[in-house]
Amino acid sequence: MKDLEKIVFDKLKDHPKRINHTKGVIQVAVELGRIHGVNEHDCYIAALFHDYTKYDSVIEHRKYLSDDFIKKNHNKTYLYHPYSGALALKEMFPNTSEEVLNAIRYHTWARPNATKLDKIIFIADKCEPNRLHEEARKIYNLALKDLDEALLYALESNIKHIESKNLFPHPDQIKTLIYYQTEKENL
Repeated sequence: MKDLEKIVFDKLKDHPKRINHTKGVIQVAVELGRIHGVNEHDCYIAALFHDYTKYDSVIEHRKYLSDDFIKKNHNKTYLYHPYSGALALKEMFPNTSEEVLNAIRYHTWARPNATKLDKIIFIADKCEPNRLHEEARKIYNLALKDLDEALLYALESNIKHIESKNLFPHPDQIKTLIYYQTEKENL
């Protein structure tokens, strides 16, 4: 595992805050995996690689992403790293499970019908210990008991934050929010 950390942390060496963030995501993801019965090694790998390509140039992302994906998301470059990161991990370690790769792909705002691992990586990214805002603590405390409640609260908080800046949430983010709101209503 130290070899894997070396791969990731060497790549992020010019971004010490991102290294600390990644370590925090690992800590929370493994803890939540233990609590919610998810393979801790999968939690560790997905958390470790979730921001692996965060600082890559568009040229570097193009090694992994199709021209159509780049064109479709040209004004949403924050979407590049989850997808290129998953593909970079798959290239380095071809036997990586689709579940781990999907948890990396969907860590930005989860997805409808997410797996527990998807939820854990999404949530850990939002509430790791270096995130000092009040919402992060609430997300964490909810996640200790109920991943769906934590995920829904994190989505709602994030969308409110985006809208407070007079920006528009991504349509997939809204679709995910509606899915979990509907799930909650149908309980």
